[in-house]
Amino acid sequence: MHSPKTENIKEAPKRVNQCYHHLTGTLGDMKITVDLKEEQVEGLEEVQMIGYYRYNKYGGPIALYGSLNKKGILELNENGTLGGQMHQITGKWTSTGFTGEWISGSSDNKRFPVVLRAADNEALQFNCHYMEDSIKGFPQLEASPQAHFSAQWFEVDSGNKTLDAFMKKEIHKGMASNQENNNADFLEGEKQAYFEEYLSEMKMALDDGMVDTSNIEDHFSMNYDLSLSMDVFYNSTDTLTLGYAYYTYAGGAHGIYGTQVASYDLKNYKKIELKDVLKDGYEEAVSEALANAVRIKFELGEDAPLSDVLFEEAIEPNDNFGVTDKGIFFVFGPYEIASYAVGEIELFVAFDRISDFVK
Repeated sequence: MHSPKTENIKEAPKRVNQCYHHLTGTLGDMKITVDLKEEQVEGLEEVQMIGYYRYNKYGGPIALYGSLNKKGILELNENGTLGGQMHQITGKWTSTGFTGEWISGSSDNKRFPVVLRAADNEALQFNCHYMEDSIKGFPQLEASPQAHFSAQWFEVDSGNKTLDAFMKKEIHKGMASNQENNNADFLEGEKQAYFEEYLSEMKMALDDGMVDTSNIEDHFSMNYDLSLSMDVFYNSTDTLTLGYAYYTYAGGAHGIYGTQVASYDLKNYKKIELKDVLKDGYEEAVSEALANAVRIKFELGEDAPLSDVLFEEAIEPNDNFGVTDKGIFFVFGPYEIASYAVGEIELFVAFDRISDFVK
């Protein structure tokens, strides 16, 4: 099959912190750090905001998602609650920071003031990049279903050429499944392979009589999507923890998504492995700590079974992990340890809880 023709490729100009924000401040009387990224979604006037915050004293990332409207009002939901109202952070966003409040989703309805300031000088800065493209499944039909491809990623802009080159290579490896080059178009092969597979499926469906070309608009499930993006879990001058996220829809009831996490030692220019963090024999201690983290995250009582949330009564660490200055967290994708409805789960284990096994 010939390579598909593509059009409408868009890439944002290089501008530091155009879509990424590192902020520090307080939630009540607790110091916190926030990492947020902006996402422009076609058809929405509001800017989608996604990221994580952590209490500096404890160090575990807490997922946030929401939107920023044209009046500068930021509304974020705190991911993690199950079967209830989510905790929220809402208030006024400016170019220098944020002022608002944290509102409990529990029945206590607690509220705490939140004050944040931009703190770019306390962490690595990034240049933001974006590209998107689409292709028709049946080019001869005006109302043809399409495959859509999009990608948003960062590249480190530290002023240290060695560090920038190291991180560029690592980010490209994390974003693209089968490429490690440093070219600006490193995702082009990823996109072309996706489009070619889509066209092949559409041709097969047409040949097998599964497509009614006289009523093609009814074939909404043939509008496929592949989105690649990056998240910042932890950002300091010594250590950087990133998440390489994907979402794909290829028909069916819902799409599939997940995040692969990686941490980097910025002083020694190396990716951090689990053996660099934990000593042999850590599994049982970490498993117990993860079970406790589930109870905290989903507000389970001491006597409640873990199977109220998870598939099993025990949870084992996987190799999808990231580090902060205070601990290590593990990310479990949909269906890995719980149902799709529970979503992706990040569970944090403080180093002092498993101190006998921390290097």
